[in-house]
Amino acid sequence: MNYYKRLLSTLVLLATVNISGAAQTRLELLRSVNAPGVVLVQDSLFMDEAEVANIHWLEYLAYLRKDSSFSFYQSQLPDTTALTHWIKAQSDSVDDVYVQYYLRYPGFRYFPLVGVAHKQAVNYCRWRTAKVQEGYLQSHEFKKKHRKLLQQYDVAITYRLPTVGEWEAAASGGLNAAVAPFGIMRPPALGTRQYRLKHIRRPDDFYACLHKQDIPFGKDDQLYQMEFNVHETAYVGNSLTPFRCGNAGNLHHHLNDGFEITDYIYSNPPNGYGLFNMVGNVAELTATPGIAKGGSFGHSIEDFTLKTDFPYDGPCEWLGFRCACTIELRRKSEARQ
Repeated sequence: MNYYKRLLSTLVLLATVNISGAAQTRLELLRSVNAPGVVLVQDSLFMDEAEVANIHWLEYLAYLRKDSSFSFYQSQLPDTTALTHWIKAQSDSVDDVYVQYYLRYPGFRYFPLVGVAHKQAVNYCRWRTAKVQEGYLQSHEFKKKHRKLLQQYDVAITYRLPTVGEWEAAASGGLNAAVAPFGIMRPPALGTRQYRLKHIRRPDDFYACLHKQDIPFGKDDQLYQMEFNVHETAYVGNSLTPFRCGNAGNLHHHLNDGFEITDYIYSNPPNGYGLFNMVGNVAELTATPGIAKGGSFGHSIEDFTLKTDFPYDGPCEWLGFRCACTIELRRKSEARQ
């Protein structure tokens, strides 16, 4: 009897190993496709490594001018009236010329797109899917590089807005939310890249700012630059107490002028999956209309975690998005059945 039990256990173990090996092989095949702009998160979920930027939307608009009706092109323009906060950082008056400046000025090409509605983002994902299917997957380079893969499989790449669950999984960076509620370890561990504030302009004013905010700060405490573009610019290392003082050195350039605006989409350290700005910069649309995640440049880090939902009812200056990506491999034999 013991012999048969051991035999059965061995067969179950071998079957488990084979299933695990097959899953790993399939995952490696999915990664080898190298879908443009995305990185693997987990369990075959891929996500844009950064937020959709102005340059990506300008490309989208350029194609629409050629391939779509003028009315549809106009329907995809960002809502510039949503950007009044950004304008105030540039001008004393609300002027549509300055609003358009954010989208079209070369210096902001890689700043996150804002002022778009949920339906516009869905349309962009569909357009991007079609262009990648027509261009990337049908290119001579792709077919040559993946000749063996394409002999066995038909490949499809689909971009879409992530579900709330997918967004939270990606933003976690693979860490436990109980110990890392923002998807990275804070403060940074010894031996890793440090974000300590080493240079402080006008230190007397700076420490007066901390005192005014009643923020405890001992002689042995370390100050760290905030890893995200949120309302606060730094925090005390031992307590993680966040604060904002405009004359602290070594901070984001735009935070010293008294205004809060967006930043370069590749600013700040990425999380464990290689995703930039999952927290802060702009909150991000999900597949559920009315629900955004991640907070933005104008939100206090004390008011949210990765689990927090940010309601919205239309385009906002603090709201952008990134795409999730699904890669499908279907065996040629299955397609013929």
